[in-house]
Amino acid sequence: MRSPESLELTDLLRWALASGGFATSGWRVSLLQGDGSDRRFYRLEGRSGRLIALVSPRRPGAAVDENDSYAAIGGLLRRTGLPVPRFHLAAPEAGCFLMEDLGNLHLQSFAARLGSPTRLEQAYRAVIRMLLRLHRRVPARFSSEFCFDGAVYNAEFVFNRELEYFRTAFVNGYLGGALNAADFQPDFDRIADQAGRHRSGQVLHRDFQSRNLMVYRGRLGLLDFQGMRWGPATYDLASLLLDPYMALPDPLQDRLVDYYWRGASGFLQCDHQTFIRDYEMVRLCRHLQVLGAFAFLGQVKGKALFLDFIPTAWRRLTAWLDRPFAASLPRLRQWTADSEKRISNIE
Repeated sequence: MRSPESLELTDLLRWALASGGFATSGWRVSLLQGDGSDRRFYRLEGRSGRLIALVSPRRPGAAVDENDSYAAIGGLLRRTGLPVPRFHLAAPEAGCFLMEDLGNLHLQSFAARLGSPTRLEQAYRAVIRMLLRLHRRVPARFSSEFCFDGAVYNAEFVFNRELEYFRTAFVNGYLGGALNAADFQPDFDRIADQAGRHRSGQVLHRDFQSRNLMVYRGRLGLLDFQGMRWGPATYDLASLLLDPYMALPDPLQDRLVDYYWRGASGFLQCDHQTFIRDYEMVRLCRHLQVLGAFAFLGQVKGKALFLDFIPTAWRRLTAWLDRPFAASLPRLRQWTADSEKRISNIE
């Protein structure tokens, strides 16, 4: 078996294949290009078909590791009827998984081939129906014990992991600012309190966007689910619709928000006004988190391709802050207005 890496990797893959009931020779192995993760994915092609191998060394001393979450949540989603890859081998302690290969076609690439706004909307409605199944079925079976990186999307999580991420990685790191948390107060506290308020019985995927959705043999597939936690279901809807990889037109986004609401109103336990208010604030959090992530991955991790998406994400943020709900966030609004020229110079 030819391997793109070391003998150690070759031995690990052979062990995984044997443990999964496959022949250990006759496979062609290729490293797949990843996005933001440090995990490594390999495609194995042989006489018995194609497999995906995930190699993800455990963090030293972690009681619950990302691998544990990947195995537990992946298994739960599969049992619940969600279209995640089938595991042929799940060995979180060894940091290795063998799973079904869902191909190379992301929703992002699939949508670019559709050729008409009508077909694009039909495709996104199908994705939302799948998202509704996730939000409807999973909470009753979900457990905080599955979570490796915190179990709840609450005010503390929003402040530290989204708002502060935006400030440190994007405002200070990417734009070269020197702002501290107090410079965005009280806006950051207001955002964190509203976006992170308790919502009973809701879960979120946390990265539900076009590059984590596959189209394979006429069906959808869902990837990168290990960050699932308790929190606002509207976060996933926001992640899908503001997706800077796609730049969906605003009228289409509005129709899809309404389409989701009509499917979710029976289980979200809130009225339409509360739903929209939730959506507006968690979408703002997602805007800020995305800008922080793109800046961090592009500058710190050296994955320059992410920097190309910052202009689109920035335009989406400034447009969102022009909406009436953001009148209660004067400092953030003023900062974005003051930073417009600096962003234009970087572009």
